[in-house]
Amino acid sequence: MVGLLVLLAGCEQASNELASVQTKRLTQETLIDGVLSSQASMAVTLNRKSDVIVWNTESSQPIYHWSSDDFSVPIFKLALSGNQQQLAVAGKQQLILFNLKDGTRVLQWQAKSFNPDASISSLYLNHDAGFMLVGMSDGAILTINRQSNQLSQFKQHDANVSHVELYSADEQVFSTSHDGSALIWSTNTGDIIKRYEFPQRMNSAALDTKAQRIFLADALDNHKTLDLITHASFPTLEFWGRYRYFRKALFIRQGTELITATSKNKVFQWDVATGKQLSQWQLKAYTAGTTVLSMVETTADTHHPQTNSRTLTTLSSDGAIEVWPID
Repeated sequence: MVGLLVLLAGCEQASNELASVQTKRLTQETLIDGVLSSQASMAVTLNRKSDVIVWNTESSQPIYHWSSDDFSVPIFKLALSGNQQQLAVAGKQQLILFNLKDGTRVLQWQAKSFNPDASISSLYLNHDAGFMLVGMSDGAILTINRQSNQLSQFKQHDANVSHVELYSADEQVFSTSHDGSALIWSTNTGDIIKRYEFPQRMNSAALDTKAQRIFLADALDNHKTLDLITHASFPTLEFWGRYRYFRKALFIRQGTELITATSKNKVFQWDVATGKQLSQWQLKAYTAGTTVLSMVETTADTHHPQTNSRTLTTLSSDGAIEVWPID
């Protein structure tokens, strides 16, 4: 009887695994970072040689290509503005901003933190890159207001800042760290408004500002989905099999569903209200270490007319774009 139950569970899991409706590989190089634009019409890739390429994902053709010769230091991080017109690339301490209208370099800046040896660990650009956030390996976060030409430093965490983004216009920041904390704090004063603590380093975080929900997961079997208004906690995710390390997370459908990606090539879709798994996908692996670098919810009828309604588009460390059904 036990064997039969295991077999049935395996069949149920397999039946929920969906195939991609489109797959294309932009580059043969293994990527260390990559980002998709909001509707996945553009992708930016960064390989181990510090080649930064901006792609038109429809044609799979490069729009801009900067090689290692264009940079004085190795590049490790990327960030794209909300309007897709500004691109930030970062080395350990050097930050460069490109205008994607013409490919010109508009800013080059050396990040200095409280610890002079600290390096850049995370990046964020707002809609037009007028406001920038730089997370540092010593737990500091730098805020850059390009309109007012103002730079501020805040020592908010005790370890590497793993994620940083704006929570409320230019007034509040959401940040997570390897010290196990997730914070919402004021950009003006640095005062902490909300604090969440986990036993281990924070590995994955997602914020839905419209639905006012956050998802947080650490390096062990600890995760939470929270309502930022009522402070209510949603049910924990019901895993098939053992706990899986989260690398990326994304709210979809106005915060009612959650997408999570593992450190390998698995992607899962969850119902937030119940914690139940709705479906799962497996990335096409070209190398042994395939994982998700970026993912966005996309509108099928404008970007992928061959599919129905809403889709999920992923960019993998193998440079592959895949489109998945989420209806």
